[in-house]
Amino acid sequence: EAKDPFERAVLDGRQLALK
Repeated sequence: EAKDPFERAVLDGRQLALK
């Protein structure tokens, strides 16, 4: 689990990119 908002944004960005 990403604790940092920035890291979470990166992970979310990857998920959106995969979609």
